[in-house]
Amino acid sequence: FVEIAKLSQLTELMLFSTKVTPAAMVSVAKLTKLKNLDVSSTAIGDKGLAAIKGLGLTTLSFNSMKGVTRAGMESIAALKNLDVLNLQFAEIDAELEALTKSKTLTLLALMKSKVTDVGAKSLGKIPTLTELYLWKTEITDATLAALTGLSKLRVLYISETKVTDAGMSSVAKLGALEIGRAHV
Repeated sequence: FVEIAKLSQLTELMLFSTKVTPAAMVSVAKLTKLKNLDVSSTAIGDKGLAAIKGLGLTTLSFNSMKGVTRAGMESIAALKNLDVLNLQFAEIDAELEALTKSKTLTLLALMKSKVTDVGAKSLGKIPTLTELYLWKTEITDATLAALTGLSKLRVLYISETKVTDAGMSSVAKLGALEIGRAHV
């Protein structure tokens, strides 16, 4: 992956399901025009994320993320232009609190991740969120209560969760909100 740094005009890079290493991400970090990066199903971990935290990425996909700690999530939050973050099937929960430092994140996809109320409650502290996908996670009504301050939230997917009709009253005051929810 050392040679990848020579592709200086690259704006999009899909590395999902490759053998890319944390050390190789140093070469990726030299791609200063890169806007969209997919490292899903890789083992770049905290060190790989730290290497790219200075990039101007607008979209990062790290589906099936494993072994990332709070330090790795802080590297993601440090991406100053990050608009879209895909963490589907990720092994993450309390570490999500680090994302509250993000000033630009509008779409967060956590479908089928190991997210519970512990981590999801902190998402209510990301005021820029307009779309939140929590489909098939372990969240309950407590998460919805924590999201009531998200005045910009317009899309919320909570299908196949432990949310009840009673919990829906928490987000009802958000107004123009598209809610994807399975009937219970």
